[in-house]
Amino acid sequence: MMELLILGLLLGAAAAYVGALVRFERGAKQRMAEVGATTAETDMTGMPAADLPPPVARFARQAGATGRAQAVELAQRAEMRMAPDKPWRTITARQAIAIRGPGFVWLAERRRGPFVVLRIVDAYVAGRGFLQARLLGAIPVADFSGPAADRSELMRYLAELAWAPDALLSNRALDWRTHADGAIEVSAESRGGRAAVRLYFNNDGDIYEIRADARDSTEGGKVIPRPWVGRFADYQMMGDRRIPTRAEVGYVYDDGYAAYWRGRITDYRIL
Repeated sequence: MMELLILGLLLGAAAAYVGALVRFERGAKQRMAEVGATTAETDMTGMPAADLPPPVARFARQAGATGRAQAVELAQRAEMRMAPDKPWRTITARQAIAIRGPGFVWLAERRRGPFVVLRIVDAYVAGRGFLQARLLGAIPVADFSGPAADRSELMRYLAELAWAPDALLSNRALDWRTHADGAIEVSAESRGGRAAVRLYFNNDGDIYEIRADARDSTEGGKVIPRPWVGRFADYQMMGDRRIPTRAEVGYVYDDGYAAYWRGRITDYRIL
């Protein structure tokens, strides 16, 4: 009798695990499909290049942007770490980035041999931002949502416009401002407040760095706003667009900058 009881408990746990895994993967795929349909609520006729700050218009032109795409999809091979004193872990990821309105979905996984030990969904879809991480695809280890997540994930969208240059011409939700130091600030509204990042261009007209004064960092179960920095390099033609194929991003801590993600683009296509 005891053996049957244990067997029943194990089968029940297995069924719950499989159900959670299926729901998680189904939800991730649905959000990925929704990104291409994301549109801004404003006029979608496109932004004339003459109305953009000159460095932004030059960047879009050099990238080969036309403004007619709906979304882009890319694949990454990268490394992540949970804190500056933690080891780097290899991950692979797929990402869809919307062109005509703010939106993206990033699906990442970490493997150990043939087994997926961690799955992550990081997204901003239909004005909602969230991050979910699951051990073995089903056991929750992170769940971040709400107005603060909306603003944080919208900041990520803005920071990654170098990978979606058509959005510079088509996304009318974006506002632009030139700073005295030559940086170009791009911003947009979210439920959690205005999100803004500064884009820095080199002499070749490429975005080589992004900065934000404060983006939420989760540390020891606490959310701490910290200066946020991203860097782009190794611009190449992929498909019909010239994009940076290497990047990293991190926070500025009390003792200096430390990256938490670094990687390269392995595939890229326009939808």
